Amino acid sequence: MVKSNKTKLIVWIVIAILITLLLSYYFFSYRPQQKRMNDLNEYKKALYDSSLCQYKCPLANQIVNNKTQLLPNATCIHNCVLDFQPNFANEASFSTDDLEKDNLFQDILGIVSLCKKDNSINGTIIDSRLYFSCVSMKMESLPENYTYLK
Repeated sequence: MVKSNKTKLIVWIVIAILITLLLSYYFFSYRPQQKRMNDLNEYKKALYDSSLCQYKCPLANQIVNNKTQLLPNATCIHNCVLDFQPNFANEASFSTDDLEKDNLFQDILGIVSLCKKDNSINGTIIDSRLYFSCVSMKMESLPENYTYLK
């Protein structure tokens, strides 16, 4: 009977140690990693939303380098940026490697390049209306590939 009680005690001690280790892992490793991943995805979604907002701004004639160009309204661009900034004062906590763990930013750059190429006139001048609508339309399809953008 004494041997059986000692065996039960040892089993309970081992179980308690295992539970303590599992809880320690959860609270000190897994949970902080999940929070960081969620924060990173939230940050990337906000960057995406801000970029999309800027490409969807209404176009207005503006003088740049002594040329009149059809460009997104400056006030609208400013508001898109302001909507993003207050929520993410800590963006420096994410490294470039963190931000490039998936292809979101490469996909956005690819969309911008493709739309620029497709809407160039004589290789240099961009048809602004087509260019900005092309980028915004193609960017709107990105949430299909990146669930955190939904």
